[in-house]
Amino acid sequence: MPRLTRECRHPRRRGDATMGTPPNMTTAEPDVVPQRRGGWPALAGGALIVGALCAAGCGGSKGGSTTAAQAKTVDDAQVEQGIESSLSTSTAKVTGAKCPSNIPVQKGDTFTCTVTFSDGATGKATVTQQGLGKYTYALTPGSVQVPGATADAAVEKALADQGIPNTTVTCPSNIIVKVDTTVTCDVSGAQGLAGGTVRRRPRRASRKPEPAMSADQLLTHLFNAGVAVSIISTVLALGMSYTVAELVAPLRRVWLGTQLNGNPDYLGPAIVFSLVDLILVLFLSVELGRHSGSTPAAENAPPSS
Repeated sequence: MPRLTRECRHPRRRGDATMGTPPNMTTAEPDVVPQRRGGWPALAGGALIVGALCAAGCGGSKGGSTTAAQAKTVDDAQVEQGIESSLSTSTAKVTGAKCPSNIPVQKGDTFTCTVTFSDGATGKATVTQQGLGKYTYALTPGSVQVPGATADAAVEKALADQGIPNTTVTCPSNIIVKVDTTVTCDVSGAQGLAGGTVRRRPRRASRKPEPAMSADQLLTHLFNAGVAVSIISTVLALGMSYTVAELVAPLRRVWLGTQLNGNPDYLGPAIVFSLVDLILVLFLSVELGRHSGSTPAAENAPPSS
């Protein structure tokens, strides 16, 4: 065998064999030497394996360094989906969002995206990076613009739903939505306002009962509930127990939709009815005078001596 042949030659070369030992026999020393000689190929192979692993490891490390060196960017598709789901409401759904690409990932930084709503309104959303792939979204103040045609249709429908049909509403062609601001729209053809279709609740025995809340408080409560308050519904709700001044003042701040409180849930801008105010004063003056036996002017007149 090859191993035996190598072991037989070593004793003669090293002079370890004795006179009495047959040529084909070896001492214990040759058994150790072949093991050491046989270990060199194993060591060499191990060195080659380690070298290969080192080369592979170094190569992977270099590639990883290159990847880490590349700046991470925001996933704009994820942000766009987040805007659509977060800023959509039951009355105004976000139908599209477009964000810039290659925005570096940096916690606390903000960037702006464009937004389109189902009612035709457009605006911008401010996105804030919260870290770990999380973001917060908010409409940029003063960026939301509503087409005038959309506001016209919304106001006409709200008036018709409240018993004032066949109206023609004309709002500005482009309405910029801002908190605590109003927009004036012209209303014409408000038929049925003073007609016989209104059903008024019977009055109590007291000529002017003490209301549970003021006219302004009642309207504010209805506004916060998202109720579109019209003149007719307000008159019925108050039971004709308020003076003209009490009714007209809050009605100038009527919202045909949800009151803007700095959030994206809105139906439209505040509407100021100049024409309706005039008709309301005449109508309520007649009604209050009919049921109280005196006109508002007579109520406020000083007592005769």
